[in-house]
Amino acid sequence: MKNSILSTIALTGFLAISTVTAEVPANIPYELQITLIRSTLGDALGALKNGDSSSAYANINSLLDDANDVLNIQGKSTLSAATKTKAKSALANIRKVIENLSAAPTNAERIDIAKKSLKTLNLHLKQTKPGILDIYKTEIDVKQAVNFALDALISNLESWIPGKMSVADLMEATHPS
Repeated sequence: MKNSILSTIALTGFLAISTVTAEVPANIPYELQITLIRSTLGDALGALKNGDSSSAYANINSLLDDANDVLNIQGKSTLSAATKTKAKSALANIRKVIENLSAAPTNAERIDIAKKSLKTLNLHLKQTKPGILDIYKTEIDVKQAVNFALDALISNLESWIPGKMSVADLMEATHPS
């Protein structure tokens, strides 16, 4: 009984300390955290143009930092280690592609980087699709958000490649609205 009471007091103290020292983004509501990855990062990746200035790439890198913070916050809840690892790996790959694109001096080199990046980005796209074993809302939401951001970047990079139509363009061409 005495050990049980001491354990409870220690646990309560730990929870109080960890709540006080939590990062600032933890105060942002859950839906806004997921929206940051899904919409804000996804829209920025989808709007990136071949030949954009370095400020556009810097903005995306800042959004990637914020997305990693969200994953760290959500990783403390019901997000499994496997999902967190897959999502962080996908974001790290996006960062690598963005850094390579920003370092390329010519549009032709950016197109070449886009071609080379599509295979690994598509692999991450498959890994971040929610599956039947994903039972928690957090896991499903995080996977869908990262998947949306990856899909936006993949579609955008495909549009840079001459003669290659993105999936969205192909659907529009075959099924006009």
